Amino acid sequence: MKKSINLLAMSSILMFASALKVNAETPSLENANNATEVKFTYSRDDLVPMPLPKIPINEETKLQETLTVEDLKKLASITEEQRWRELTKKVIRYQRQLLSNNKPISLNEAIELAIEKNPTIQENKYDVLASIWRIRAETRRWLPTIDLELDTVGYYKEQLYVNSRNPNNPNDGNGSAVSYSSNYFQGAPFASISWDAFDPERGPSIMIEKTAEQRDKILLNYSLRSLLVDVYQSFTEIEIILEQINAYSELVSLEIAIADAIFDVYENGLTSIAEVTKWRAQTYSTIAQLVGYYQKLDNAYARFSRVIGSDEYFPAQPSDNEVYLEKWPLSLDESIAKAKKENERIKSAYLNSKISELKSQRLIDSYLPTVTLTASAGNYTINGVYQAPLYQSAPILPTTDQKTQNPIYQIYAGLTFEFDGGINLARAKAEEMNAQREKYSAVRISNETVETVRNSYNGLVNQTINLEATERSVENAAISLIVYKQRFIAGISDTTPFIQALNLYTTSIISRSTVKTNLIRDYVNLLRATATWPKSFEISLNQAIKRVMSSKN
Repeated sequence: MKKSINLLAMSSILMFASALKVNAETPSLENANNATEVKFTYSRDDLVPMPLPKIPINEETKLQETLTVEDLKKLASITEEQRWRELTKKVIRYQRQLLSNNKPISLNEAIELAIEKNPTIQENKYDVLASIWRIRAETRRWLPTIDLELDTVGYYKEQLYVNSRNPNNPNDGNGSAVSYSSNYFQGAPFASISWDAFDPERGPSIMIEKTAEQRDKILLNYSLRSLLVDVYQSFTEIEIILEQINAYSELVSLEIAIADAIFDVYENGLTSIAEVTKWRAQTYSTIAQLVGYYQKLDNAYARFSRVIGSDEYFPAQPSDNEVYLEKWPLSLDESIAKAKKENERIKSAYLNSKISELKSQRLIDSYLPTVTLTASAGNYTINGVYQAPLYQSAPILPTTDQKTQNPIYQIYAGLTFEFDGGINLARAKAEEMNAQREKYSAVRISNETVETVRNSYNGLVNQTINLEATERSVENAAISLIVYKQRFIAGISDTTPFIQALNLYTTSIISRSTVKTNLIRDYVNLLRATATWPKSFEISLNQAIKRVMSSKN
């Protein structure tokens, strides 16, 4: 007995609030409201039987030039049906593999994790720490330098024979007085302390490093803000893709059920093979689109793993039901003014210009003399027998014992002046050119930032309107789909308007997702351009900086 299979009624119609929000429900073919895992499951036996329309066979199919009726029946055979069941099983395996180890995480938890692990933040942190130590190094040029030396220290024992009388041959030499014997301790300690009372390069060098530290701290702020919006954007991208998967999962369930039902009607001789193949083509197309969204989800997971700084694959499962976009609190002019004043990239360009100006000043100051004050003390000591004369059979004279002390104390001032033929003067001019370049770079960045603010602000306004329009479009397309499904069941129309309604619903879903993506993009671009830290996040910028700077890696 042949099975009587009905059309699957849609489980729910998506309803949307007028407030700006991104729904983050987990998709499910089996249950659209399932919030724990994505399921792609289809069983013909689970469908509730409903009456099917009596659609007459399209006689035109018998007139095909290249295909007989038997050929067409083979194309619509159960073998073809099994092909898509095998394809569905492959999709299920792919989906299970993709989502088997998904990790529930909230947006704030993702931000906390990224602040802790993202390597770019750590790079900027150590740039700041390096700047701090360079300031300390340059500041310590105000301290005097101390030089300690302990030269020619040791115990010496030696004998020297020059033209001395040889006891075995008295005629060899006459006992010259330069022959001697030594047995003594010698030391020559020396200490000096110097201080550059006037160093023309010292002041500019300190200011260069202080300005560099200020710039590096600003860039750390910028990295943190950028990281926040990158996490936010990546996180919401996952939510939007999951929403799309949810919608396409419902469509695939509906289309498979309808395709099976039409095939049963065809077996009963109540419809044409054209209706069977047309709907199967639609089903394959939707399955392909669903697989494409799984690929997008896989790519989104990979991006999310990189953003949070994880070297492992992190299949995030948003634990929040929805993410609200805060209403932008500023007007367009206020947003532009805030961006010009607070944007970190603009500030860092101006600070780079200032650093170049200070470098130029330091090179010019190198032609000024350096005044150095120095104090030194030393003592030359000999204790013992030192170069006692040697004579034939004569003892060492007692008068050769020595205890010599020769202290030396000095205080003096020095003036150092060096002229290199104008090399540093040319280098100073080069730094002046660098300073001008950085100023124009700041102007260029400012203009680009203003353009971003304008585009993002206007985009936020436009996409807000578009979001409401696309939500209404999805809602009405869903109603249209239900109506044409009922008309098809009632035998009032064939599958053509039904497929058209289905395609309209699919297009509406894609349009709404695109608007949501653009809305998030414009929002985060405004955050980044205007140096704004959203108030809704639990962690503040100052807290984030303290955590980064105090962490030990």
